[in-house]
Amino acid sequence: MWPSCNGPEWFPTFSGLIGLQVQHRVAAYTRFGVALLLCAVTRGKGRVGRGALVAFGMVSIQAAIGVANVWTRLAVEVTLLHSAGAAALFLITAWLAYELVLCSRASAVLPTSVPAPSSGST
Repeated sequence: MWPSCNGPEWFPTFSGLIGLQVQHRVAAYTRFGVALLLCAVTRGKGRVGRGALVAFGMVSIQAAIGVANVWTRLAVEVTLLHSAGAAALFLITAWLAYELVLCSRASAVLPTSVPAPSSGST
């Protein structure tokens, strides 16, 4: 059950089916941390910032659905919703990665400051 993976054991082994569930949860906690960090860095500004907020919200919803999945003992509807959430989170993450690469390329090509035009005659 949640929050443990194997009854009373809080730190089960990383082997077998229980280990697969532990790895799944570690990956989820990592995604949550990365999304939170990205939100803090971008502060919700621009396309990347708004995408980071959407990703953070989606990770949070996905985590709640995952907990519900355990509590309902893998009810088909909840499992389907968790799988659909994973697909949506993948698409959001792929779009966000694209935006980050696009923004980093644009900032590498564009100058950081534009020189003032000269007003004197020659």
